[in-house]
Amino acid sequence: MRTMGMVIAVKAIILNAQKEVLLLKRNDDDSIDGGMWDIPGGRVEEDEGLENALRREVEEETSLHVEVSSLHTGWTYQLNNGERLQGYTFLCSITCEYAVKLSHEHSEYRWVKLSNIDAYNMHENLKREIKLVV
Repeated sequence: MRTMGMVIAVKAIILNAQKEVLLLKRNDDDSIDGGMWDIPGGRVEEDEGLENALRREVEEETSLHVEVSSLHTGWTYQLNNGERLQGYTFLCSITCEYAVKLSHEHSEYRWVKLSNIDAYNMHENLKREIKLVV
């Protein structure tokens, strides 16, 4: 969704019962952050609420169904193409335990202890966001 020249995006910090966060590795040939680790999320479509967009994106990327717990952070990000994102990251939990099935956008996934986040190649601001989860 576009608002005054900005694209609106949502991201999900998904925790499992062991308090591990779900990380997804972007395909190496992805034009945006190829080969880097990320969390599920994407752009909000026209006339779509933030939480509905978040649930849709998580299901598309992982096949998981999530319960949205709370808004965690708001952020802005400038893409290499000059496009600006206004983003919102939510804390989520999975509604039932079952296997992650990745979309074509990602090559791997891992459930990672919060204390091990620094070992993954991802944007530093995303690491900081994840570390705020206690």
